[in-house]
Amino acid sequence: MTSAVNHKWRALVPAVAAVLLGALLAYAIARPPPIAATYLDFDAFYCGAQILAQGHDPYRYEPLHTCETHNLTPAVPNAVVPVPLPPYAIAAFVPLARLAYPRAQFIWWLLLIAAGLAIVWVLAEMTGFSLAFLGAPVLISMVLPSLTVGNLAIVPIALLLLSALAMRRARWTAAAALQTIACVEPHVALPVMLAAGVFVPQMRLRLALGVAAIAALSLAAGHVSLNAEFIAAVAPAHAISEIANAEQYGSSAMLRAAGLTDRTATLVANLQYAAFVLAGLWLVRTLRTRMPESIVFVPMALAVTGGPFIHVTQIAAAIPLALCVARHSSGWVAWTALAAIAIAIPWQASIGYGGIAAAVVLFSILARARVPLVAAGFAAVAAAAVLEFLQRPELHRPPIAAIPAVAASALAEVPWSRLAAQFPPTAFSWYGHALIYAGFACLYWSLGGLVRAINDA
Repeated sequence: MTSAVNHKWRALVPAVAAVLLGALLAYAIARPPPIAATYLDFDAFYCGAQILAQGHDPYRYEPLHTCETHNLTPAVPNAVVPVPLPPYAIAAFVPLARLAYPRAQFIWWLLLIAAGLAIVWVLAEMTGFSLAFLGAPVLISMVLPSLTVGNLAIVPIALLLLSALAMRRARWTAAAALQTIACVEPHVALPVMLAAGVFVPQMRLRLALGVAAIAALSLAAGHVSLNAEFIAAVAPAHAISEIANAEQYGSSAMLRAAGLTDRTATLVANLQYAAFVLAGLWLVRTLRTRMPESIVFVPMALAVTGGPFIHVTQIAAAIPLALCVARHSSGWVAWTALAAIAIAIPWQASIGYGGIAAAVVLFSILARARVPLVAAGFAAVAAAAVLEFLQRPELHRPPIAAIPAVAASALAEVPWSRLAAQFPPTAFSWYGHALIYAGFACLYWSLGGLVRAINDA
């Protein structure tokens, strides 16, 4: 009798915990706590959606600047964060933009946390790695950089990973819907949709309907004029706006540093992006029988390798492929790829504690790669010391100069490019570029080895 009663009480514990958690979240949403004054990206999305809903142009300096400064105090007068998203993607933020800013910001923070937890869960399901191991490379390298600034990057990554799991379970409609929503960052999601359409016949009609829905929403939200403006003016201007900035990891920035003009470097980077999309199709054609998840993981990683415009938060999209290759390959090169990419992201994104965060990731990866724990610990401590030392000059950058006023009708990229130019590449940023691209080189070398092994079998 007593054991039966105890069993009933134990069964009630999850339900009570869920009710209490729901009540806590409801209270927090009703009276949201302050999140961060650094949510500049979300502030731009929120304001862009408000402006779009009011029938105005979200790509111009005004009224975007007025809205952003109303929510967050800018560090520099006349500064503005652009909204480099197509109209349909801006429209996705309209429900949040109808809420008061503190509440919308808190809900966005919760959504980012949910996206991070979804990434951990899906990768555990897809790769077979334990949750304990995935915690460091996923939460520190993939989630934390986006969470600190309210960046969008991990949301489409989570959606695409969920679509991979849905395809594994033959839930084609859910997979197509997830990939369609992931097009809030089209340069990451569209290569995945292309690969799924080419290699999964059940997805073709569903994806075609998804693309039609995107087009309809974009025209309904922004009419022909805003869509044409985004394609012809905003996207090209934004691609060039950060080309001289230290935090730009696309191939265009490196080509510019090599001496090409901004426009030539951007053109070559666009061609490289297109070539990598096609290369992804070639790789998936061979890998999909042994690695079904490659239909999502390969094009997602190639989409953030070089190209005209990539931030370090978006490079996290390559980590799922690195994990998968490390699982399928016994060589040290595959683990080196994972370590290099997963270390570089928090190191470059988290000034002040990036070296320590990177060292935690390194220890986790070395321990999983069966390096003795003592050796892994020494390596992590040494890495933390070196990485923190190399990062130290970034703590003492010169103060930001004032930005000249611009016309209200100017594209937001005009003052943004002037702000970005005040942060040119440094030795620290080039160290990060070198580490990331060394990781990419090791990743695709290992992937090529898997392709060769499959072809030889």
